[in-house]
Amino acid sequence: MSEPMAIESIAEEYAKFLGYLTEARVPFKLNKGNSDIDILGFNPKTKRTLLIECKAWGGPSEYRNFSKRKKFFKNAFKEAMVKWNHFKIGRTNRWNFKKLNEIWFVVPGYCNDKKKIEKEISEKISHVVKILPIHE
Repeated sequence: MSEPMAIESIAEEYAKFLGYLTEARVPFKLNKGNSDIDILGFNPKTKRTLLIECKAWGGPSEYRNFSKRKKFFKNAFKEAMVKWNHFKIGRTNRWNFKKLNEIWFVVPGYCNDKKKIEKEISEKISHVVKILPIHE
């Protein structure tokens, strides 16, 4: 299994542990071409939807410091919202999800100021966002 797929599997298992029903690599159409959501989740108890995007490259020796990378995370969460907006109106939205409650962004590294970045981006895009360094 490649590292990106391994990270997706770990994130998916964590979401399942928290009570989400999940599906990996959910396809959808863009205006031009196709894309996918790494992991889509739904918690039947809380009725919350979850989108997880995983980024991976290199091995642990190449993990980078994502602290002070607010612009990187803003762009990443903005891209996740674009994916969601295309997915929710597409044919592959067989669950008929309309609302997204939470977005997780899994990164290969660490981020000392993640709580501050999460709070600021959550307020800006009106969704709960979590930055999950893979080692956590």
